[in-house]
Amino acid sequence: MIHPVPKPIKAEKKKPTKKKKTPEAKIIEEIDLIDSDICLITNGFVCILCGGKASFTHHFFHKKSHGVLRFEPDNHCPVCYSCHRYQIHSKGDTEQLRDNLIRRIGREGFDRLKELDKDLANRSIVYLRSELFYKQGVLVKVAEVASEDVLCMMTGAAQKRLGKAIKDYDQQRGYAR
Repeated sequence: MIHPVPKPIKAEKKKPTKKKKTPEAKIIEEIDLIDSDICLITNGFVCILCGGKASFTHHFFHKKSHGVLRFEPDNHCPVCYSCHRYQIHSKGDTEQLRDNLIRRIGREGFDRLKELDKDLANRSIVYLRSELFYKQGVLVKVAEVASEDVLCMMTGAAQKRLGKAIKDYDQQRGYAR
């Protein structure tokens, strides 16, 4: 007598669980977004490589391997989607980016970044909260002097961050607008 072969039992696929972000990671993410907003506004949303409309901020010295430079304004480069995706990340062509960055911040500024990179990054919650407060203040001041045309280029999410920064910054300073 021939017995039928049982069908293999399919293992249930478990959905990968999302890791909960630490309070430090949440603040770092918020600072990164504010830094990006500041960089784009101060550079008029102009791509440092092609002159097109920038929508991203690229860290010349990568933020994970050069942690101390993560929040350093001179390390932020405004780039458009295609330059960021294809020229920088796909091709790995960063020579023009480096040259344009040096033109923008000067050789001394570039050398200062390399020198700062030797320091250890501070990621204590106290430091991060003070950095967030400082960056919110910078964003508020940058937005106050930016032209209306530049502010209109901000995404809805960026405009919400600006509104929150204004509210938080004013609240920290003890007055309302």
